[in-house]
Amino acid sequence: MPADSSLVRPDAEFASRGESVLLVDDHPLILEAVSEMLRRYRYTVFTAPDAMKAVALWHKHRNDLRAIISDYHLGKGRTGISLLREISVAQPSLLLVLTSASVTPDVMAEVGRTSTIQCLPKPYHYVQLLKLLRTGLDASPVRRLETMRRKVDSTLPDPPSFRMET
Repeated sequence: MPADSSLVRPDAEFASRGESVLLVDDHPLILEAVSEMLRRYRYTVFTAPDAMKAVALWHKHRNDLRAIISDYHLGKGRTGISLLREISVAQPSLLLVLTSASVTPDVMAEVGRTSTIQCLPKPYHYVQLLKLLRTGLDASPVRRLETMRRKVDSTLPDPPSFRMET
C-alpha cells in the first residue's frame, strides 16, 4: 500500500482521516474493486458478501466503523435497505450509503427523503463515492443529530424562561 505522501491525485482531499468502512455487495468483482479503491484512499475496509455477514462484522467492529456502504440487491435474503435501516436504529451516528443499478431514481430519492440513508446510483464514478463519504464523515454525528433535533424543535413552542435572582 502506498505511503500517505504518495496520494498526489487532485481527489486526495477525499482520503480517509483514519475512518473504517463496511462495504457490502454480493458481486465479488465489485466488492474487490471498490474495497481496493477505498484502501488506496487510506480507508480501513471490511467486506461482506451478504447481509448476515455484514451484521456479524458490524457487531464485531461497531465501535470502529464510521460508514456502511451497501448494494441494494444482496442476492438471496435481505436487501441493502433493510440492512441499513436495522443498523441505523441501533447506531444512528453511522453514515449509511445505499448503491444500486436496478432501483429506480424515484425509489432512491424516496429512500433519501424518508431516512438518513444516502443514495448513490450505479454506475458511479469513484470520486462520487469518495466525495459522498468525505462530506458525510465530516458532518459529525453530533451535528447530524442536532440538525434532526432542530427540525423537531422548530415545531414546538419555546419553553418558558426562568430567571434566577442573586
